[in-house]
Amino acid sequence: LQSGASEDDDLTFDDEEEAEEFVSLVMRHWSAVNATFARDEPHMGVFLENEAGVSLGNDWAKGFQRATHLRSAVWGKIVNDEARGGGMIPIFALAYEHDPDPEMRPYEEPISAERREDLRIGMIAGALQLYRAFAPER
Repeated sequence: LQSGASEDDDLTFDDEEEAEEFVSLVMRHWSAVNATFARDEPHMGVFLENEAGVSLGNDWAKGFQRATHLRSAVWGKIVNDEARGGGMIPIFALAYEHDPDPEMRPYEEPISAERREDLRIGMIAGALQLYRAFAPER
């Protein structure tokens, strides 16, 4: 795909065929993830690596957190429900790790490698738990 972004960060495509290919790829990915969750299995997200080859999980967490804004009213109910919202905790921890507002950061000290691994595992398990929690809204 040769897509790009406009000056206001909107996704742009060269033509309708490219846009259709993009939507098709997104829907195939969505279907694969949904099928994995429907089998009650965790889906291994794709975590980008930094310059040192370490997968931090921040980008995935930020993307997941941003995606909840697509249905913010429903996600707000889930996040604020103690029985259903726990899966968001590791996602929020990595999404806000480097937030410009120090009050939003989950930890005062840098996250250790061990804690980061626990949070990454927690995000994977949490996504499955959140899929289950979202069932009444489907």
